[in-house]
Amino acid sequence: MDPPPLPTPTQQTHPAPVKPRAYIIRMDTHYDPDTHLLTAVLEVPGVKREHLSVRLSTCSYNRVRQITVTGAVHPPFGIISPLTNPALAASGAFELASNVSVRERKYGPCQRVIPVPSDLKREEIEAQLQDGVLILRFPCGAPAEEDGEDVAVL
Repeated sequence: MDPPPLPTPTQQTHPAPVKPRAYIIRMDTHYDPDTHLLTAVLEVPGVKREHLSVRLSTCSYNRVRQITVTGAVHPPFGIISPLTNPALAASGAFELASNVSVRERKYGPCQRVIPVPSDLKREEIEAQLQDGVLILRFPCGAPAEEDGEDVAVL
């Protein structure tokens, strides 16, 4: 059996578009033992309010209550639009322009998942976006007693 023929020079092949992986949003947290409030400060420079989502949910596989912050950072020097690269149009992915001299920042989708108390309600979460920083505040209750147990490794 003969191997399949190679593409002729007139045929164009395009790699399948790859959706960019979401990078993890950097975060600092502070728990106040007097008020039992947790404050999470997340860096989201360049993310517009309309491209930011804060969602309270329950993880489907371990049933842990969590806040998921998602967003998208768009590059300031432009992107190659799906109109100029039809392979990107269906995926929603974008390709960075190649004429930028130095690129140190990250672009594309970003996400952070924060575990929260199981009884936390949406109304108890305060979210503010200011100067590229998202500040979340929510009650956590009193700290739990230390109850760690060692697990034997076989």
